[in-house]
Amino acid sequence: MDTSKAEPRPFQPVMVGACYAQTAKDRFGSQAARTIQERERILEADFGLAQGESQDLPESEAEADGKGNSGEECFIPFMQRFRNNLTALSQLYNLYMVAYQGQIFVYVPRSVPSQRIPSQPDLRLVVPATHVSRHIRGCIEKQRPHLINHIIVGTLGTEEIVVTSFDDGDVASYKTHEIADCILSRQPDVPVLLRQAQPEGPRTKKPKPFFHENVGKTAWGLAVHQKSRLIAVTSNRCEVTVFAPALRPDYNIQEKDPRPAHRVPDWCDACQPRTCNNVESHVRQRARSWRIVVTLGIGVSNMPSVCFIDDATGCASLVCAVDIKGNIWLAEIWKPHVPATMLPCRFDAQGPRVGWGILALRRSSFVTVETIGELLGTKGDIETLPFHRLDIAQSLREIAENPYDYPEDAPLRPDAAHDANLAMMDGDGDSGGEGGSDHGDTTDEDATETDDGSDAGGTMTVAMLMDGIQAEVEAAAGLEAPPPAQPQAPPQAQPQAPPQAQPQAPPHAQPQAPPPAQLQAPPAQLQQLLAQLPAANLLASPTLFPRWKAPEQMTLAEKREEAQKRREYLKRPMVYFPHNGTTATMPHKKLKLLAFLVDDSRQRNETGNVLERLQLMEDYYLLSFWQEDIELGRFRLWTNTEPNRETGVVCVRALKHSMSQPRGLMQQLFEATDRISLIAHIPELSLVVAATVSGRVLLLTPTRLRRPVMREGYPLRVGFRIEWILPRRSDESRWRRQPRPLYGMAVGPVQGEAEPGEAGSGTGAGSTRPARLFRVMLHYRNHDVLTYEITRVMETGKMCVF
Repeated sequence: MDTSKAEPRPFQPVMVGACYAQTAKDRFGSQAARTIQERERILEADFGLAQGESQDLPESEAEADGKGNSGEECFIPFMQRFRNNLTALSQLYNLYMVAYQGQIFVYVPRSVPSQRIPSQPDLRLVVPATHVSRHIRGCIEKQRPHLINHIIVGTLGTEEIVVTSFDDGDVASYKTHEIADCILSRQPDVPVLLRQAQPEGPRTKKPKPFFHENVGKTAWGLAVHQKSRLIAVTSNRCEVTVFAPALRPDYNIQEKDPRPAHRVPDWCDACQPRTCNNVESHVRQRARSWRIVVTLGIGVSNMPSVCFIDDATGCASLVCAVDIKGNIWLAEIWKPHVPATMLPCRFDAQGPRVGWGILALRRSSFVTVETIGELLGTKGDIETLPFHRLDIAQSLREIAENPYDYPEDAPLRPDAAHDANLAMMDGDGDSGGEGGSDHGDTTDEDATETDDGSDAGGTMTVAMLMDGIQAEVEAAAGLEAPPPAQPQAPPQAQPQAPPQAQPQAPPHAQPQAPPPAQLQAPPAQLQQLLAQLPAANLLASPTLFPRWKAPEQMTLAEKREEAQKRREYLKRPMVYFPHNGTTATMPHKKLKLLAFLVDDSRQRNETGNVLERLQLMEDYYLLSFWQEDIELGRFRLWTNTEPNRETGVVCVRALKHSMSQPRGLMQQLFEATDRISLIAHIPELSLVVAATVSGRVLLLTPTRLRRPVMREGYPLRVGFRIEWILPRRSDESRWRRQPRPLYGMAVGPVQGEAEPGEAGSGTGAGSTRPARLFRVMLHYRNHDVLTYEITRVMETGKMCVF
């Protein structure tokens, strides 16, 4: 079906404007295309380079400040592959940040609305490696693991920060106001500011990471909580690490208590070695920095995405993560001895799913509508799926200039046998999707095949996110689950009912061990280092409350000495394990810290149903992103029918597979790119922007019926509609004649816009204030950048794309 002249839609139509493109030639010069093409030919000839192209970037701040060579080979950065989102926009400053290898290139876009990026960065941040990271193997590139996997911008309290995660387990963060100050001190005329306000400056020296830690294995998902001042990180240890920095003594995180919080010691008479009956209160007090290690249940796999769940006061209460098996996990951050909740992935006719993205939305994030057409974005037939879900894929045919083709006689649902991302679970490198290519004809150069016509990347995907359920100090053995732990069942937990019977995954999707070439022994250097440590448990010493000597037993000099020891002790960072309520002093010496990070003997949490969790999740809906599909529904905390069960909404093949049986270079370029893993939420516009790595983006509006209706035996209260798919067909015919995957997607306000509005102001309900303009910047692997401006018309609530 040709969607260039789609019929009117049952809600205010999307207004479409220009696509602003900056090609590699525009940015780097006339020879840029040839240089990039030569790199791709090298990639085709030696697929071993696919793990991460190599470039000798400056390894120190002094070298990064030097002039260096002026040749194009030098200043066209190399791009790493098989990562998460690698671009980000500041929400407060006119800063566009791109993660190239292990560094952050900071650019100041020079014009509106085209957002031109200079050839050279305005600031280059060389992110240092922690002193333990060089002993931790990477999952993607074991020989050069200090490369960035993911970059995000968030707000920590009153500070906007940029956070990066690395293949070697490092996590580093900078303050954006320090970056802006540094650029302004060097180039006063550069348009760094979004609005007429001055940063704190001046700052002539480059900023340093204010936060720099390691999580023990490849780090992936990132989330920042503003009010609770938390940073969450998922890793290939199959756990979530939540970093809780120490707070000022006069800071009270609970707004409901206006009184200033006075610092008292974070220990009490009830404290025992490694635990306390009041441990939750001690950790929440934040008198010192805490590393909260949230372990999950048996069967958890690597988790590419994580978010927070808030309580009624807006403070973070739970972490919510999706693993690559499609299971959703909920676990407590603060409360001890509470089991995790697993929401099992539902198998249907499409076969097993791979989870890539997750977003927990409160009811306030939804636009209120009156009709089913406004709710789901279509007047056409809506297919019913198992598990009480509605498929709105028909609405995709009604989007004008949709770059995808939908033959009238072809079903929208994919054939599971051609699921490209299943190759990532079983080590099969054939990533070809099914169906016709939607990108148009490729050139002869793009269609070049290898000599034997086989997949040059046969085992490459095994070394990606799916690699490494076992500890790095052991030989990895595929996706084998860790041995079961046997903790005591807490009194408030109820055993979780077994999942409903589901079809088994096809044989080729069963986890397999990687080939012998990848079963490497632990690094000899790491073995030698750890051999120096005693076999005793490193975390067995008293921690929270050491048994100080009684004051009456000490002299005045001893009291002073003891008081100094206490002050120093109370500043030490701590680690907290909520699943068993234990704490410990965080090791700071290299060997002990390394042993702690790679220790794989920690108990797993158990899974179970928690009554209090049902009430907490009453206000939340879950937006899940898979290889091609998007699903919205309630958190299914019980396997049996419960009173709050609702009809869910799915869009099957919202962003379809990228290529039709690609070969040669195209097969390698689009290896493992069929995944919707680049996600941004704009609460001010009530909009979600989601992109697949294969190169396309959709704008999605969460919607809510004012008066719910019954569908499939349950009430239909919420849904979503697809507003637009970018790049549009005409944009691709002009700017993407030779398709390349996405390197990153960045969303942020346009320069010169007013102060931020309230969340959900995009609904236009009674609001007279115009919504801000936002920019969406799509950065492709050939260094082309496409930019769109979006907003909502407040009088009508319609979405505008300029």
